[in-house]
Amino acid sequence: MFVNHCTHCDKKMLIFPSQVTGMAKVDGVVAMTYTCWCGAEQLWHEGMKNAQAPTVTATASASASA
Repeated sequence: MFVNHCTHCDKKMLIFPSQVTGMAKVDGVVAMTYTCWCGAEQLWHEGMKNAQAPTVTATASASASA
């Protein structure tokens, strides 16, 4: 779980693993897409500040394994 700010509903939400729709490592940085409680697709990546989180236009299809 983590807390992130949704750019669509403008709320800070607790995000659960079941809301994660994709994950990838690009240039050594972990990026993750998730669906907010409001239904909007969002993007989070390492080093991103909550206020700068952009809206995702497409759902990532890659998934990571632990």
